[in-house]
Amino acid sequence: MSEALCAQTHALALDVVAAAPAGAELALNLHPVERWAAVVNHLLDLEQFDAAKYALQRLSPLHPQAEFVQNLSVVLEHLPAAPAATPFFDDTAREVQIARRPASDAALILFCGAGTHRLGVPLNAFHRWAGDIPATLIYLRDFRHKLFLDGVPALGSGLEATLAGLHRLLQELGVRRTFCYGFSVGGFAALLYGLLLRAQRVLALAPAVTLEPRFNAHLRWAQAARRASGEFPALDLNLVQQYTNAAATPRATLVYGEQNWDDRLHAEYMAPVRYVELHPLAGFAGHNPTIELIRRRRLGSLFGEVFGE
Repeated sequence: MSEALCAQTHALALDVVAAAPAGAELALNLHPVERWAAVVNHLLDLEQFDAAKYALQRLSPLHPQAEFVQNLSVVLEHLPAAPAATPFFDDTAREVQIARRPASDAALILFCGAGTHRLGVPLNAFHRWAGDIPATLIYLRDFRHKLFLDGVPALGSGLEATLAGLHRLLQELGVRRTFCYGFSVGGFAALLYGLLLRAQRVLALAPAVTLEPRFNAHLRWAQAARRASGEFPALDLNLVQQYTNAAATPRATLVYGEQNWDDRLHAEYMAPVRYVELHPLAGFAGHNPTIELIRRRRLGSLFGEVFGE
């Protein structure tokens, strides 16, 4: 998004914040639906949940088929009313953020997806569920769109240096148990880093499990796989192979839409690997299990099952 569009989005978001308490009208017809989608997501980035709900209620009659209206309405309808046990406010410009849980010896490393650098929903909304996990949360973004294969510069230059940086960070935090979580591209990263960091558990939503070009030739991952194999020829991009050959692996849970062909192919490719559990969402064909889990009131309970003490 250009700087000018970012400024316009922020200004419109502030207009909604001002209009919501008084029930004032919004200039809905002056901007395309795509701009309003950015505005509502930005309101969630600002933790202005009531204003976001106000905007969606007025956008719904005009754009009843708009996916963002339907999805974000579900998120706000089911959003936990109370703030999470572990405080957090997202700075969308940062690639590493830590939400400290002082009484816990566990850490959950969360790898955002590409594009919007979120976890299926904006992080402030997501944290209302994740922040109740009894662990310190470490949110990671890959602003360079390298699939986390070249690491996170704030932690170290390159994959090996980033892994070393994470090891130091975990040691400083007094962590004895490490978990990983990721969505889409971040799901691939969660599985990879979970293996390399010797994590206890990994929860990956709609992940790729291999970025080999041949496997992905006709899937949504085709371009990413070609780019990854070209940029990182020395890396083994087949996580199924890596997990199969490893002496020790984390327990991994893969969540995906049962009717999403691409995600199902990847999940079922990893099904024979030991300690891997598949969690298909029956009747769901989308690529965003986060919102579907929220719709089914399953996100919090799934976190409890996988990461609870």
